[in-house]
Amino acid sequence: MKTIRTIATAAVVAAGSLLLPTAAHAGVTSATITSDPSTSRRHMASFDGTANYDSTTHKLTVTLHNTTNKGFLTGFAFNAMSPMSAKYQDGDVVGTKMDEDGFDNIKKRPKPSKNIKPWGHYIGGATLDGRWNSQKASRGVNAGMSQTFTFNIAGADDDCTIADIFNENPLTLIAKFRGLKGHKQDQVGARIQVTSSSIVTPPINLVPSDPTPTGPTGPTEVIKPIIDPVDTGGGGTHAVPLPPAAVPALITIALTGVFGLRKRLFGAVA
Repeated sequence: MKTIRTIATAAVVAAGSLLLPTAAHAGVTSATITSDPSTSRRHMASFDGTANYDSTTHKLTVTLHNTTNKGFLTGFAFNAMSPMSAKYQDGDVVGTKMDEDGFDNIKKRPKPSKNIKPWGHYIGGATLDGRWNSQKASRGVNAGMSQTFTFNIAGADDDCTIADIFNENPLTLIAKFRGLKGHKQDQVGARIQVTSSSIVTPPINLVPSDPTPTGPTGPTEVIKPIIDPVDTGGGGTHAVPLPPAAVPALITIALTGVFGLRKRLFGAVA
């Protein structure tokens, strides 16, 4: 009876292993960005945009749209959960002396974060020449225009999402503006709202990790299903292959039968 109980239990475990997927990854998650007027110092600057994070490539893509009537967006900075860090992928053309992309990774020396007064410390960002207070505002994002920025995120888990990088705190992402009306400058924070996510699940493992279960008295024999060959009249017998659609049906039937058999066997030996 112990052998029968072991075989029934092993069959349930083996059948279950056919259906259980491995751990899922976050994939691509997205969010919208909208500046919060209540955080503006002079109530002159505004912007919106989108953000996408790919947990497979560990890349964060941020697109910002300058919605002010006049002036330039000259930089922005953002925060993320520890121990993550971010580095801007400069758009300058390799091999040339020109500065095709006026934006550079925000300078954070000597600390791993940038202290932007009075807002606090930020782990990533892009600003003109890497300086938060750059004087060459005309190279920034002009009013009504947009620009896309890409960052490499280090220290993030494989299941990290855009929500782990940003949160609803309006000071999680702040932007700097110069050249506003009256040659003034302004800073404003933004609210982040997650809009979509894509869960990527690795292929299902169809092979049990240990095809030979061990019972109370040692290894037990696993009886493999046998499909009788069919005589085709050609002087021999040939195995009949199963059509692809039959595989999921057989798994369902097997699970139903195995659980029913296990219940009867356990009842018989109780």
